Amino acid sequence: MTTPAGRRDRQIAFLRSVVSTEAGSGVETESFVPLTRAWAMVLFGNGSERREAAAAGGVQTAMFRCLSNTSLRSVTRRDRIVFEGVQWGISAISQVGAQGHEIEFTATVRSE
Repeated sequence: MTTPAGRRDRQIAFLRSVVSTEAGSGVETESFVPLTRAWAMVLFGNGSERREAAAAGGVQTAMFRCLSNTSLRSVTRRDRIVFEGVQWGISAISQVGAQGHEIEFTATVRSE
């Protein structure tokens, strides 16, 4: 079952990981460039998961569910999500439902 459009009420951005190699030294540098934006339903872990995350060093996990499209299907775990000005590292990506109309990203961010 597809998530109702009204539940996808948060706009997020995706950043593409780009690795470049410095000529001469061969040192690789990773940077992130804008890829696309999407409306998402954002779900945070339940209360016990949030307490465990706080005890484990302030790691927050969230699930971002969006309508699937070509750009979002190209996203990899090396890419990032920007939500409310914070970059989230993607830990898992999955198609939702038998038809794959939605795509779900699980991501984490560390509180500083």
